[in-house]
Amino acid sequence: MIGWHWTEFGYEDPGGSAASWRADLLATLQRDRVPLALVALDGPKPVGSAELIEHDLDSRRDLSPWLAGVYVAPAYRRAGLGRRLVRTIEGRAADLGFSCLFCFTEDAAEFYVAIGWQRYAEAVLQGRAVTILRRELSPSARGSSRVGRVEPEWPPGADGTANAE
Repeated sequence: MIGWHWTEFGYEDPGGSAASWRADLLATLQRDRVPLALVALDGPKPVGSAELIEHDLDSRRDLSPWLAGVYVAPAYRRAGLGRRLVRTIEGRAADLGFSCLFCFTEDAAEFYVAIGWQRYAEAVLQGRAVTILRRELSPSARGSSRVGRVEPEWPPGADGTANAE
């Protein structure tokens, strides 16, 4: 999982390292407070992750908390797992008393808009344009985080690829 995050998001932290990211990620492995992380498993194998953190953009420390580190292994994409990870983090945030949540993305804004997020602002991170999105959390989201494990909706096919919707 550390490798995924470093490969996918390391550009955001030019002074960081895989080791520093490992330490930061280990600090999120809790359930009852921010920061927290979820790991989706297929049996013992990690296949996705998402985090709830206090701040994700130094230029927007006025916004909090943030959905971050959403990643689904390529063989498990397009099967609803990313949506389920996001929904579970939304539920955890609501359970912790937050009324809204933010995230940013370089290239997945349409995914978030399709699942109910709203475009909030544009920003630049390490010379790359990113979209900041916001999600209002309703009281009905409370309790939806009580999932011990976030499992894929179906396992990948025999050739290791996910079934496309």
